[in-house]
Amino acid sequence: MNSTRNILLLLVFILFSAVSPAQTKESTALDSGTIKQQFDYIINESNSYKEYKVIEKPKLQKLKANVSDSLKQVQQQLVETKDRVKSQNEEVAALQADLDETNNNLTEVVNQRDSIEFFGKQMDKATYKTIMWSIIGGLLALLLFFIFSFWRSNAVTKETKEALQRTQEEFDGYKKRTLTKEQQIMRRLQDEINKNLP
Repeated sequence: MNSTRNILLLLVFILFSAVSPAQTKESTALDSGTIKQQFDYIINESNSYKEYKVIEKPKLQKLKANVSDSLKQVQQQLVETKDRVKSQNEEVAALQADLDETNNNLTEVVNQRDSIEFFGKQMDKATYKTIMWSIIGGLLALLLFFIFSFWRSNAVTKETKEALQRTQEEFDGYKKRTLTKEQQIMRRLQDEINKNLP
């Protein structure tokens, strides 16, 4: 009886030993593998009947639960990704608005830097420089014209003064000669009058 009992115990031990690795393999394949690995495991471990596969209900339910969990996880990740994309799109839109405003401000600053207010009107620097150099050139031309005119007038004035002085000297000489002649004539006349007086 003792030997029967030992044999029975040995058979139970062998049976549990054979079942335990199979359960461990099943539990590992269905718990930790990818969905594809789980399907492959179910297909490979299931029994065949003609062209059909016979799958044990617990394994099929475990696979269904795993697929459902995976789908829920993927859906959750999809929702999170959509939220993240929406948030990033809003951030990009805000940054684009800031960039547009910055570009507008930059354009305005560049326009102000490249232009000058002249007589209450914004004017391009190149146009302003052209106008200013034209005005300076015109003023220089006028200055040169006035300097030349003054120099010419001064020369003419000097010549006129010299001519006037020569004329004055000639006139003074003529007056002296005329006075001398007149005195001589008056003396002759007086002499003649004195001669003719009895």
